[in-house]
Amino acid sequence: MPLLESVEASEGLSDGEDAVVDLAAGRIEGNGRVFQAMPIPDFMAKLIDAGGLVEYVRKVKVGR
Repeated sequence: MPLLESVEASEGLSDGEDAVVDLAAGRIEGNGRVFQAMPIPDFMAKLIDAGGLVEYVRKVKVGR
């Protein structure tokens, strides 16, 4: 599961509260506010898009 760090979001959102997260932009929206975090790196986005590390290796490195 990808992780975004934002002190502001952790302080501005409560446990169990709904939030919308844009991993590529590092944007977290919730409680009527928008918080900014560092976006995930390109290599991690490729791993996620492939379905995880094992699938990435199968698809990209092995060519299956």
